[in-house]
Amino acid sequence: MPPSSASAAFRSTIIEVARDAGVSKTSVSRYLGGERHRLSPDMQARIATAIQRLGYRPNQMARGLKGGRSKLIGMLVADIRNPFSVDVLHGVEQACRARGFSLLVCNTDNDPAQERDHLALLASYRVEGIVINAAGRPSAELKALAAQGHRSCYSTAAWVMSMPM
Repeated sequence: MPPSSASAAFRSTIIEVARDAGVSKTSVSRYLGGERHRLSPDMQARIATAIQRLGYRPNQMARGLKGGRSKLIGMLVADIRNPFSVDVLHGVEQACRARGFSLLVCNTDNDPAQERDHLALLASYRVEGIVINAAGRPSAELKALAAQGHRSCYSTAAWVMSMPM
């Protein structure tokens, strides 16, 4: 029986899929993780049917914790209403989508305190890169992010901070 609403789809778990398909959690994990060749065709079909029946959708946050990749790019925007910011945001979102990333956008309304708060928020989400169009010069915060292992940062301002890739 399919879920009655979109919110119900988010409640099904990998364990429920495994139970419904009559397989182990490891088998479902292999199916979802690109190791289908290790499963029999019958098992693959049962897992696919269970996923469809339950409306299962992988929890991207959990996948990021396990695999170390969030597939998130953060973007700090000084003023989201500015036409330049809209154009940059559009291009960044398209580039992210083409590469399998999701974009997390933070608008600061030209407030340096908001910039600092949003940079901390982006770090807490373990974004894999940050695009910055900032009102201030949050270089200390960016250096702190780099020290935490963030690999890439791009600024739309002239003061681009280079981070090792």
